Amino acid sequence: MKVNNSMNDSGQSSNHPLGTVLWSFRREFLAVAVFSMVVNLLMLTPTLYMLQVYDRVMVSLNEMTLLIVSLITLFFFRHDGVCGMGPVHDAGAHRGAAGWRLE
Repeated sequence: MKVNNSMNDSGQSSNHPLGTVLWSFRREFLAVAVFSMVVNLLMLTPTLYMLQVYDRVMVSLNEMTLLIVSLITLFFFRHDGVCGMGPVHDAGAHRGAAGWRLE
């Protein structure tokens, strides 16, 4: 079986239709990869917060450091919630942790 790996000017394979279709969605794949990376980094927020508290705050006993690290963590929690929501089609079916309706 002979495989022809000829590439055209844009760098995509010109013989396989699936390859052509996948190559046409390269920007969308990149956007999904970046979004996924950001969301996965935001999932590390609680772990990084605890590491910072034990490494910086507990050693120095500085309340200002605790305040700043806590505010940064709250900022990231807020963005994690916004990124994780996605499009809500039926807002009446979604309820928060306390059972309230999200609208």
